[in-house]
Amino acid sequence: MASINSFFTSDVEKELLIGTYLFPYILFDGFQHDNPYSATEIIADIVVDNLKIFVTRNGGLFSKPPEEFTDVLVSQKFLENDIQSKLLFEDKFVRCANVVICEFSLAGIVSEPLTQVHVSRAGLIDNHALITSGGGGREGYYHRTLYPTLQFFNNLWFSNRVVSMEILSKVAEVKNSSQLQELSKNLPEFAASAYYNYSTQNISEALLDSWIVVEQIIDHLWEKHVNKLNDPKRCERLKDTRTYSTAVRIEILFLDEEIDIKEYDIFQKARKHRNDLAHRAQISLDSATEGMTAMKLAIEHIIQSEIADHDTARAISW
Repeated sequence: MASINSFFTSDVEKELLIGTYLFPYILFDGFQHDNPYSATEIIADIVVDNLKIFVTRNGGLFSKPPEEFTDVLVSQKFLENDIQSKLLFEDKFVRCANVVICEFSLAGIVSEPLTQVHVSRAGLIDNHALITSGGGGREGYYHRTLYPTLQFFNNLWFSNRVVSMEILSKVAEVKNSSQLQELSKNLPEFAASAYYNYSTQNISEALLDSWIVVEQIIDHLWEKHVNKLNDPKRCERLKDTRTYSTAVRIEILFLDEEIDIKEYDIFQKARKHRNDLAHRAQISLDSATEGMTAMKLAIEHIIQSEIADHDTARAISW
């Protein structure tokens, strides 16, 4: 019978995957407390841009590279023409995984967005997946590669936050983050980053990330507004960002009832907070909070559905 040790035993056949973990770590309910192998079970398949991403019970996100790629542990060599192709595949995995991470964040499961340094080699055994190595460059970033694996051997894995598997039925559709991606390829990553940075009280980053999302959505609403007109010359003038700045666009969208008073007020507040940060280095938790509220309302305007509130802990533990 397979176990955690099977991933590190040479006589057990394993398929090659690459992957990472949601961070902070989580567990989806249904695991066996006395069996860490149960936490490596693949419990969902999510398809983003034709790439299948496997979700494991301990919050792993994995994908299977094309079979034509050389496995260095099998062939014991790197084929030079493999390197660029593998880098491109890893880039795609990161982008698609961030769409999934964004969907989790919008549903209330906040995770740090993914970069290439958080991706490593993994093994697949009978619908179970586990990362078996780590790296990340000079500094070495292991918290989303090897550390979850080490938790199994240190008997710490079941101390992580446990969430209901019910959320996967909503997240698996990646409906909301896909709508954001249609506006801008990297928008899901900025939204997820805003949630994560606000949660960790990196308030400057939270404000900047949230404002990027808001401004992109305002640009989208403005483009729709302008495209309703039948005067090409007028349309050309209205697309001049020097004259029709974001502040002016917000005013006109409100006057034409494209946004409501609540959206108008918070968009203007978030815009001012962003300018105070960019031009006067002024920032506060209240400013970041209003920036996050603006992002929430902007996203809900686009997807026509409610998303999770932003949250951060302000407590004394000493």
